[in-house]
Amino acid sequence: MMSTSAPTTESRGSPLRLDVVVAVCNEAGALPGFVDEALALSFEGSVVLRLIFVEDSSSDGTPDVLRALAAKHVEVEYVCLQKGFGQVPPLLLGMGATTSEVVVAMDVDGGHPLSLLPEMVRLYLAGVDVVQAVRLPAGPRPWLRRVGAAGHNNLTRALSGVDLARQNVYFRLATREVVNRLLGNLRWSRFLRIPYGREPGLRLAEVEFLPRDRTYGESKFRLRRLIALSVDGLLALVSPLRAALIVGGAAIAALLLLATPGWPVGALVMLADVGLLLRYVVISSVDLRAPLVVIETSEGLSHLMAPRGGEAR
Repeated sequence: MMSTSAPTTESRGSPLRLDVVVAVCNEAGALPGFVDEALALSFEGSVVLRLIFVEDSSSDGTPDVLRALAAKHVEVEYVCLQKGFGQVPPLLLGMGATTSEVVVAMDVDGGHPLSLLPEMVRLYLAGVDVVQAVRLPAGPRPWLRRVGAAGHNNLTRALSGVDLARQNVYFRLATREVVNRLLGNLRWSRFLRIPYGREPGLRLAEVEFLPRDRTYGESKFRLRRLIALSVDGLLALVSPLRAALIVGGAAIAALLLLATPGWPVGALVMLADVGLLLRYVVISSVDLRAPLVVIETSEGLSHLMAPRGGEAR
């Protein structure tokens, strides 16, 4: 673990309120250990820790475990959703429900180590606005996955200027201002990535970690979802100006090809161009939180309850 960007020496207030937001689905076995480990952490200075879990359509008793943990620990809050919409919308809902000066978004299954939190807090107290976790390769990966990841990262860097190799997980600590910026940009929030280079004055630090095997559960992502996520991620990080230039250039190239024997290629380019343009409009205008229906919360988050909805499980 290391910091790769030097923070300033600006001091921050105390006690520090820190909200940790976690989306959970079928993680009943992981939750008690996660909570115990989080509450045992030792931070620099005075830190008021709150754990916010957003449960999404579990079938293994996760809501029951959350109720028990909230009854046992005042630091634990939870939200249960009526229908599953994947990992990102619950995380966005949870981040929107936070009221603390700093927010951490992370996984519960062991893939994002809780042990990084004290170092993240230390860097924040030294003046950093965002502490980005960077996952290091733990060993050789299947060649197809390596090639796919490298291709996606290089294409994203070329089109958007964002280096996903240094932002390969959404695990980060961010100030309230940065969280509000993320939630306010529907493209960034869809992919949970931030184009740091386009945020003037943002003070960034990194902490690196080696991934460990999942403690519980299994990956919810399959090939089709990964491809869709990759396309959305690329579009999410391209600025409107760059998007207009890319779409316009592709349209001109397609029109030129349509006037040649290569017109079938031109037609395919035009169709792809229109499809990507429509997708860009969708991810720029649709809030993933809109369809979520909250059916149960702990006492501290009762304001999130929908006026009407399903029944608690």
